[in-house]
Amino acid sequence: LGGDLRPSCILALLPALFPSLRTGESEGDLFLPSNERQSQALSAARRRLQAREAALDGEVAEYQSTYAMKLACEKTKEGFAETAAEEVCKMARAARRADKLRWRAVEAAVKEVLTPAQAKEFLKAVENVSGKAGRHGARWQARAGPLSVPAEAFERMRTNARAAADDAW
Repeated sequence: LGGDLRPSCILALLPALFPSLRTGESEGDLFLPSNERQSQALSAARRRLQAREAALDGEVAEYQSTYAMKLACEKTKEGFAETAAEEVCKMARAARRADKLRWRAVEAAVKEVLTPAQAKEFLKAVENVSGKAGRHGARWQARAGPLSVPAEAFERMRTNARAAADDAW
């Protein structure tokens, strides 16, 4: 899920964005809100997100560990390409679930932790960041063009996958 892009980090940013949520005490890298209701809501939302993050991390780690072994077992270029495509699709699904989890973090912040005025300000900031990320992605895609992989690259990947599988045993 990648460092600062973790969904629970969205909730960890709230006290930095809204000083009224901050007190002098801290719980790890998270300041505790002065309002008891907000404190409990923030802690509960963060625990829920971290549990889901851990499950997703485990799933991604499993995909990564089996990827090389599956590729090493393929006998043909077509089978290799098909297996690689299947594994990439699995990772794409995991990335989509991570994105949904990020939006759940935003939703939890707005519905459970922030006041209506804070929620409005927070949603505007999220909208600005989302728009900038979308524009950057569009510019990158226009510059890079569609992805194409030469057949020789698949052969090198299969050779590397077999070597990795041999090393694993």
